[in-house]
Amino acid sequence: MSTPYSKVFHSFLGKITDYTYESYTDEELGGDLTSLLNSSIVEFDYPKVDIRDKDDDALLFNRDLGIDEIEILSFLMVERWIERQINNVELVKQRFSNKDFQYTSQANHLDALYKNQERVQKKVTTLKTKYSYRQTGSSYYKPDYSGLSKGD
Repeated sequence: MSTPYSKVFHSFLGKITDYTYESYTDEELGGDLTSLLNSSIVEFDYPKVDIRDKDDDALLFNRDLGIDEIEILSFLMVERWIERQINNVELVKQRFSNKDFQYTSQANHLDALYKNQERVQKKVTTLKTKYSYRQTGSSYYKPDYSGLSKGD
């Protein structure tokens, strides 16, 4: 009754293109992905499975994660990864004046990263909202609207 981190990592890596990961050793890659995962866990509000019950040394969750938890965590990892890319470009931007920066491709790249981050944030919000209404167990496919007003 456990889920290896590799399931979340595989889902995350399928959503991005980062050729720098090719130069990483397995240990470096695992450490970087675990760091992104831990940052993502903090952002996952009210999971139905205790995703904090995990072992970073063995690289596994001590609980069974469903496809919903894996998908939300992987998109949260994408969010953290884009944030890292933006922070990296911001450092480059600080080295140039505004005029110099406007003429380089970094300005366009940074703008694209911001737009992509906004798109991913909307996707994560949608996934979390749908997830919050989904019941568990035998009534899994029936949404739970019990917390909503009855319109009285």
